[in-house]
Amino acid sequence: MTTVVLENQLGVLRYHEVPGRSGIVHHQIRGAISGPMFQQLLLEGLETLKAKQATKWLSDDRFVTAIDPNEAPWSDTVWWPRMLEAGWKYWAILGPHQPAGGGKAAFQLSSFAMRAALANGLTVRFFTDLDAALAWLREVDATP
Repeated sequence: MTTVVLENQLGVLRYHEVPGRSGIVHHQIRGAISGPMFQQLLLEGLETLKAKQATKWLSDDRFVTAIDPNEAPWSDTVWWPRMLEAGWKYWAILGPHQPAGGGKAAFQLSSFAMRAALANGLTVRFFTDLDAALAWLREVDATP
C-alpha cells in the first residue's frame, strides 16, 4: 500500500508499506531544490521514517532542474544526523535527467550521496527506472 504523506509545489512525499519488511519513504521533487518547501519535504520524510521504523529512502530526483548549494549546510547539520539516528540504512536514487541544468544537478546529487554513504555507512544505489529502484528497496533487507 502506498500513502501520500505530503504534497507541495516542490514535490510529493509517499510512504510504501512493504509487508514483513521495512517500508520505504519516497520523495519526488520537481524543479529547483531550495527553501522551506524542500526542508519541509525532507523533515516530513524523516518523521515518517521514524514513525514507521523504516530504514529505506527513495529519492526520485529525475525532474530536479537545480540544487541550491545553500541547502547543503542545512542537510549536513540538521537532516543527515537525524536520519542516521532514526535508523536510515538504504538509499535508492533516481538522478536528474533534464537537459537544462540536469547535468550539474546530477553531479551535485551523486557527489553528495557518495560522500554521505562513505562517511555514514549507507548502502546507496543509483537507478534510471522507478520500478527497479522500488524493487531493490523492497528486497534489500530480505534474509537469504
